[in-house]
Amino acid sequence: MASVHKTANGYRVHFRDRNGKQKAISLAGHTKRQVEEVSRNIEDIVNSQIVNDAPPQRTQKWLVGISDKLRLRLEKHGLVEPAAQADSKVHGFVEFVELYIAKGRTRDGRQAAEKTLEKWRTTLNTIRDFFGYAALEDINAAKTHEYRVWLEKHKSFKPNTYRKHIQNCKLFFNGAIREEIVSNNPFRDIPSGSVKNRERDYFLTGADTEKIIAAAPDSMWRLIIALCRYGGLRCPSEVVDLKWDDVLWDQSKVIVNSSKTEHHEGHESRVIPMFPELKPHLEMAWDDAPDGATKAVQRKSRDSNLRTTLTKIILRAGLKPWPKLFHNMRASRETELLTSGDYPAHVVAEWIGHSVTIQNKHYAQVTDDHFQKASGVVTDPKTVTQTVTRLLEKAGQEQTDIAEIVEKLRLSGLLADT
Repeated sequence: MASVHKTANGYRVHFRDRNGKQKAISLAGHTKRQVEEVSRNIEDIVNSQIVNDAPPQRTQKWLVGISDKLRLRLEKHGLVEPAAQADSKVHGFVEFVELYIAKGRTRDGRQAAEKTLEKWRTTLNTIRDFFGYAALEDINAAKTHEYRVWLEKHKSFKPNTYRKHIQNCKLFFNGAIREEIVSNNPFRDIPSGSVKNRERDYFLTGADTEKIIAAAPDSMWRLIIALCRYGGLRCPSEVVDLKWDDVLWDQSKVIVNSSKTEHHEGHESRVIPMFPELKPHLEMAWDDAPDGATKAVQRKSRDSNLRTTLTKIILRAGLKPWPKLFHNMRASRETELLTSGDYPAHVVAEWIGHSVTIQNKHYAQVTDDHFQKASGVVTDPKTVTQTVTRLLEKAGQEQTDIAEIVEKLRLSGLLADT
């Protein structure tokens, strides 16, 4: 147990080392808060030494940022290795990755997002389980191939999951190359990154969306569903971060702040239209919002599990939950906008928040309506009504006989019965 004591010259940290010997470090010129932080980290280091384990990640990160003077004092008391010894020792793969995560920097030097750090930690767990105490220098291409097979066969990970772990391992080894610990990356030739898995695509129709909205318990949940399906927002991040100040009522636009893309210059946020299907749900949620509310979606915690509640609402609507709930809602909106023919692909991609390449690879879907339309049969009366309405508007005619036109289309076989 480490403790802080005030002295005539400042503060002193008293602690017992791994052998139980009483020691002290004087920290003149430091504030009490700074000394308390030193005390906490010394206690973590000693506890880790006792069980022969690495210090917690927060302590490793703290060690990276301390002054040379303080590090020398820690070295003197055996709390950290001397810098020369640390540089000359064999580098364990696990220990290197722990330090890499503690620094929390992406390959371009930016601070990594918390979700990125979580993914790195998940990969670290697999590295620890498979490689154990292996040194970076001892890991070769054969071993990395065994690791990939182990992820697939023993851990039963799906392709995109184990490929993501491989991608992270490549990232870690590239970091070791930059620090000149190793000269090559044994993961270099192992396939990584996501691959298309269209088997999990699902197009959520507008009709089923309305059923789900009708089954929602309140205006807040109706807004969440509308933001995902009609606004194309990422959930939970972009949905729970939406502020009322971001809703530009006078311009019929909505500013979407994106934590996923904010580390890319110029992609901290995007602007989307206040789509006609989305606007009434924004208005109702605004009317029901408590006084002084800044967030459009009121949640007890940013990390509240929206998926569980949405699943219950879908079941209440009499529908079966689909794979990748939120992703497929975004993908359905993107597909819908593309299919309308009213907006170029690059415009739709800008609204959804990614590139046209990502759009084609992971979002744009082939739906039953595409086949029906190609064969001359339209399945959605609402779609036909909207199409005929646009035609009549262009022709400058009255819209009084829309229902009659739709009925004629059905009788002629151009519109399938639903």
